[in-house]
Amino acid sequence: MPLPTARAVLATATTLSLLAVLTASVPAAAPTRGFGPAGSGSGELGPHVSAVAVAADGTVYVADPKEGEIEVFAHGGTPLARHEVPGARALATDGNRLLVADGAGVLELDGNRLVSALGVQALALSDGRILTARASGVYTGDDLLAPLPEVNGIAVAPDGDIFVSSSTRVHRLGGDGELVDDWPAPDVRGIAVTPDGDVLLAQGTRHEVGVYSISGEKLDVLEGMNVVGAVAADCRGNVYALDHSDPRGHIFPVEGAEPPPCVTPTPTPTPEPIREPSPTPQPTPAPEGAVLGATREDEPILGQTQRAVVLRGEVYAGKGRARRRVTGRTLLPVSTSFDTADGAVRLEYETTTGADRTRYGRYMSGEFSGGEFTTHQGDGDSLVEIHLEGSGVGAGTGLAQAAAKAKPKSVWSTAKGKFRTNGRHGAATVRGTRWYTEDRSDGTYFRVSEGSISVKDFRTGRTRVLTAPESYLARAGCVSRRLFWIRLSVPVGTRVDAVAVSVGARRARLRRDSRVRALVDLRGMSKGPVTVRIRVRLADGRSLTGTRRYTTCSAAERAGGAPPPL
Repeated sequence: MPLPTARAVLATATTLSLLAVLTASVPAAAPTRGFGPAGSGSGELGPHVSAVAVAADGTVYVADPKEGEIEVFAHGGTPLARHEVPGARALATDGNRLLVADGAGVLELDGNRLVSALGVQALALSDGRILTARASGVYTGDDLLAPLPEVNGIAVAPDGDIFVSSSTRVHRLGGDGELVDDWPAPDVRGIAVTPDGDVLLAQGTRHEVGVYSISGEKLDVLEGMNVVGAVAADCRGNVYALDHSDPRGHIFPVEGAEPPPCVTPTPTPTPEPIREPSPTPQPTPAPEGAVLGATREDEPILGQTQRAVVLRGEVYAGKGRARRRVTGRTLLPVSTSFDTADGAVRLEYETTTGADRTRYGRYMSGEFSGGEFTTHQGDGDSLVEIHLEGSGVGAGTGLAQAAAKAKPKSVWSTAKGKFRTNGRHGAATVRGTRWYTEDRSDGTYFRVSEGSISVKDFRTGRTRVLTAPESYLARAGCVSRRLFWIRLSVPVGTRVDAVAVSVGARRARLRRDSRVRALVDLRGMSKGPVTVRIRVRLADGRSLTGTRRYTTCSAAERAGGAPPPL
């Protein structure tokens, strides 16, 4: 399907991939002009725009996953057209057509599906290959090219190297996916590479697009914006950035540069993209408990990933700058925060082999709605813990202050399998039922509407069974006041590639300088044991795992004593 264009010269344009990928260094300056005023009408951009791409003739495309649309502008910002593409979150163009990533994979603007894959976060083209960034890493077609955590951006350099960003780091890969280099960068939300080889980073709340060398040296900065979320450029190097201000789009021109299109003497034809083959029907039925519609790639893995299926309304995953709306079906890490205040989600998990798999099948699932929570599953147990958001975060040095400042949270749950909802003062383990959990200032409240649950009262240490329509209040007791750093030990002479530390169901803050440290925040947690889980991936490919256990509201803590030595 021909793209709407601003100039009738697209046939002679270069076939360079220009998804927020090919850009150029420009002097630091305020944007000279804007485009896309704030709003929901034609030619206007909402606050959830997530990607920008520029075709070879200078036509600009902007994706908005919340509104489910792509706005089209001429070079310079004049509105041209609007296309409805539900869930459109990432864009790429090879000069002749536009590719779009939605919640189910990659498609052309005319709706022709090229790649079927859940959870595509970013998209790029390289020598005819469709590169997708997903929760578990970078893929080409259906093949994993490089396993990387929490990817949010991808760009291809003129020499074929691939640059991948997370919120705090930039990874440089060879064309074959081998890690060449990486370096830290703050609050990254989008990435691009200039024709000269410089790296552009959309740096969110730093209100800027940073210009870096391929080794991470900061060379320049583009300022004058609000919260920057995406960056791209045309073939002349004019940079386009999206933020939350009004207008949403900003153009940084290269002084003296001619306008697009860019014509090369001998354009190289773009190979046809790899099309995913039709699935082969399976003659045997799926095993009991299998996830319907799951493929090898999107099946949940015990202790690592969970499959989220939105049932109704609006469901969000992640916190802070990583917060995104979830649509359809997608794989997410097991320690993910969900907001189902205005929606409902089904979460599916793999079970351990043995008795749990015999009882529940290979997969078990639960439905959750009406609240905010964080999930967790260990790699040695089927049990899934649902922690109410705010239930483990106290705000004071005692019960009165914590209760006064903690915001009550709640969630409705329907599940069969090994699930447990956790509040500040009690926990409920499912016995095949529908139940309600709410953190209140006077304790954690449980109510059963179907079946029964087993409730553990943290203050008394007792467990009781509730049968519908019974309810129970686990009254408030001691809350922890401890906050401290732990040092992570790695073999001498090894290089750390990635670190993940969770305190209960929450991700810990990390500090990486001469040492790697994690902040253990137990404040507001009820009396009892807390497990800190540590995972370290070394540059040579090895993975190290470990746990540390602490007890909140211990005699030493109540007496004001220091935490145990590290």
